[in-house]
Amino acid sequence: MRIHTGGRTRGGSTMKHNDGKMIIMRSNRLLYILMIMPVFIIGLAAAVNAETAQSAATTGPQTVREVDVRLHIYDNLPESVEQRIHTSLMKVGERALLGKPLDEANRLKSSISQVMKKIFNEVLGGFKVLDLTVDIGERSSIDLFLEPLSPQIKSVKIEIIPQGGISAEWTYLFRKRLEGVEENLTEKLSGLPVESSKWSLPLVESLIIGEMDCSTRFPGISSDMEVTIGSETTVRLMLSPASKTIRSIAVKTRSTTVPSLALERIKFNVAAHADLLIGLPVVFAKEEEASILETFHQALQDNSFGRKLRLRYEIKATMQSRTVLSVIAESEKYSGFARVKVGFGQEDRNPDIEAHLGFFPVDDTEIFSEINFFPGPIDLQFNLGIGRRLGNFYAAGGRNFIDGLNRIWLNYYITEDIVAAWEKNVVDIENEKIEGSLTFKAHDFFSFQLVTNFQEDIWIQFTVNL
Repeated sequence: MRIHTGGRTRGGSTMKHNDGKMIIMRSNRLLYILMIMPVFIIGLAAAVNAETAQSAATTGPQTVREVDVRLHIYDNLPESVEQRIHTSLMKVGERALLGKPLDEANRLKSSISQVMKKIFNEVLGGFKVLDLTVDIGERSSIDLFLEPLSPQIKSVKIEIIPQGGISAEWTYLFRKRLEGVEENLTEKLSGLPVESSKWSLPLVESLIIGEMDCSTRFPGISSDMEVTIGSETTVRLMLSPASKTIRSIAVKTRSTTVPSLALERIKFNVAAHADLLIGLPVVFAKEEEASILETFHQALQDNSFGRKLRLRYEIKATMQSRTVLSVIAESEKYSGFARVKVGFGQEDRNPDIEAHLGFFPVDDTEIFSEINFFPGPIDLQFNLGIGRRLGNFYAAGGRNFIDGLNRIWLNYYITEDIVAAWEKNVVDIENEKIEGSLTFKAHDFFSFQLVTNFQEDIWIQFTVNL
């Protein structure tokens, strides 16, 4: 069995020797693995620790990265006021918490809440801080609970004060343009504490300016305002001219049924009322022309002379620095005028003194008499007729009882100052029976006519309208 025996033993011994060598080699490898494993584990742990340390060094301690704020108010407030409170809360919250480590923020949470309550109780006049809660986290949140104190705004009243020469007569026009504004402002401002005016007044003024939009509502007019916050908040709106204004007014009267002298009473009434237009911006007057002219109609309703004659008025205006008012007054009851015509380039029937008197038994239908007196050579005409007004047309037929002629009158009123006329059987002279004329009224009492007999004669007449 030992190594000293024969060949077989020796041969067998050789076999055993080889197997043992393999076992020894395997044992050595296992021993090597066991020896280096602790080193590997220690290295791995060191690597993990190094990575963890590097990650910790990179991320640092947890901090407040974002702050959310929520506002709870037990009443409706103007959006701009709520936004101002919200913005203030956000600024204070971010200053107190943003970037602060979470552990430090949690330790100071109670102190932060108390300090913020004190700040908003002092700053937000008119409000009581019911509660303020703070939740700490990387995304922290703050909730502020407010109660508006009494007294509060209940209504808004606008006082309009015209200045700079604008008559107070037109205040109703300004107020009409602000229709609904008082109600809208009352709705938007109701519930706002009066005491908050110390800090909310600029916000309230900005809201009122936006709601009024004076530059659009009042063209040619500048505006300024004073706001007094109270249970009934008052807005004093001062309006002044900011563009070209009306500086003078001319009044002219026209009528086919009323003598010019009688129209002077109407003219005086209109002129007195027209003085109220002085100082009004032209651009505003043009936009409100219909409403302004309606005030003249109302003023003329009080004219006793106009009521007796049952006058119907049409008033036109040319709104400019030198405004012109045209008053067309036509009677629904009587018709009358007197005038003197003097011809230049005409020998016969010159001058011509004419008088007309009629009445309207039916709407726009007239029965009239007309007399023409010619001083040199002396002649006289007496006409009776019936006429009808058809818009801008007037047509009449009658008879000259002295000369025994049937007559026709046709007038077309191009404007109140320009009249085209055609007459048949003006006289009993064959070539002068028909006349046509174009009249230009240059003044309440004076006019010029271009006359023709449709033969060869054309002449000019100067007419005095009495």
